[in-house]
Amino acid sequence: MSMLDKLILEQNADGLEEVVIGLVGAIGSNLAVFQNILKTELEDTFDFDVFIIKVSEDILLNHPNVKNVSEFDLTTKYNRIDSLMNVGNKLRELHDIDYIALEVAAKIRDLRKSYNGTKKRVAYIINSLKHDAEVSSLKKLYGNIFFQISIFESEEKRKETLNNTVGMTLEEADKLIKRDEKEDDKWGQRTSVAFPLADYFVKFDDKSGIHINNAINRFIKLILGNAYITPTFPEFATYMAFMSSLRSSDLSRQVGAVIAKDDNILSIGSNDVPKFGGGIYIPTYN
Repeated sequence: MSMLDKLILEQNADGLEEVVIGLVGAIGSNLAVFQNILKTELEDTFDFDVFIIKVSEDILLNHPNVKNVSEFDLTTKYNRIDSLMNVGNKLRELHDIDYIALEVAAKIRDLRKSYNGTKKRVAYIINSLKHDAEVSSLKKLYGNIFFQISIFESEEKRKETLNNTVGMTLEEADKLIKRDEKEDDKWGQRTSVAFPLADYFVKFDDKSGIHINNAINRFIKLILGNAYITPTFPEFATYMAFMSSLRSSDLSRQVGAVIAKDDNILSIGSNDVPKFGGGIYIPTYN
């Protein structure tokens, strides 16, 4: 029995209304700010007890295999983050591609067993996921109570944060941004691959705290089944582009597209195999 199968069998919610939220954002994104707003909204508006699982501190820094990574170094902000990436990569290579996700799940299991609160709603916020295999395993494990939120900030804004707020040089910031996006090694960082798998996207660039709070409030209402929250036009158009991509028979790269104007969809399309005589191949079944 795999570790994932064992964790699935051990899930025991004890009648709680639970939600597991995984945050994904490129390095330099204000995930901590977003996490705190999300936590406050869950607690104050929707009466949740909230637990934060910070992968860097709860999993990577405290893992016994950290001692086996010779590059681990806490002397500067750059070295600390670079070393944590090394640890994550090493753990995936030593154990399995989704190992960090399973460690997160084990942490959630322990929190469930020790929970003695009186509230019937509990949320677990994971900050943050860096690999698509981690997302896939958590979706398999938690099913329809797992949601991924991806937070977007422009590279320019993130580089500015790493330089001015965190205290890195621009060269160090640029190096980490490129590494975090996608490494060549399959065990490495793959934020750019995990990012588009989200159930909900929030743009942080130049948005006020009220805008972020409203976006979070809407997300929570959606996952709690509020029937009066309907898709925005960009969400609907994105869904139509995704559905169009499924029409493609090019299994190596299915791409869907939507052309829209003034909140109206003008055309949809996808890449596919050209058909003799013109057009694209669409199967028919008699």
